[in-house]
Amino acid sequence: MSLQSLIRRHGSTATLYRPTRARNAGGASTTTFAPAAVAIRVLLDVPDAEVVQRVFGAGTRCDLRAMVLKDVAVADQDGLSITAGWRAGEHYDIERIADFDQGRSHAHWEIALVRRPMGFV
Repeated sequence: MSLQSLIRRHGSTATLYRPTRARNAGGASTTTFAPAAVAIRVLLDVPDAEVVQRVFGAGTRCDLRAMVLKDVAVADQDGLSITAGWRAGEHYDIERIADFDQGRSHAHWEIALVRRPMGFV
């Protein structure tokens, strides 16, 4: 079964948030998050320490690994909210993105996610 089929069949639905930094009237910097992509499909799993080190590098924090097809534009410091499926209602910061294109049938991003206590408001 292709990765695309696995994501479609077993994946969760998520919203990708992109941070925007601005200065308020007092000069203080604020960060807000706006949706960059909605209803994207992601395949989630809980990787063990060996997988985290092999895919993302030693010392990477990773509560969940997300696999996303490359038609989704992801960037460092983006956030991900799981809206349906496994882990629905949980929110994550993107810790690291690995480009996974090693002769497989579908090139994809592997994303190390770190859970955040609240959503992107």
